Amino acid sequence: MLEFDVLVVPLDANVQAAIQAKATEGWMLVPGTVPHAIYQICRPMQQPLAAHKGFGALQVDESKMYFVDKDGNKVERH
Repeated sequence: MLEFDVLVVPLDANVQAAIQAKATEGWMLVPGTVPHAIYQICRPMQQPLAAHKGFGALQVDESKMYFVDKDGNKVERH
């Protein structure tokens, strides 16, 4: 019976040492398969984000504003 795991190591000058360290624990590459590299990639977005454009005006209707006390009751303004 075989135990399987996935080894994630950077592909740099230390890759062989990392594989050798796992080999000392009894791990080996799966016979008959070719190792694969998985790259983390990115690219600029194809469509630029829409710029925020101001329109209209902000108005506050103070007649609809009120305070709430700690018990959740509406408090009249003076």
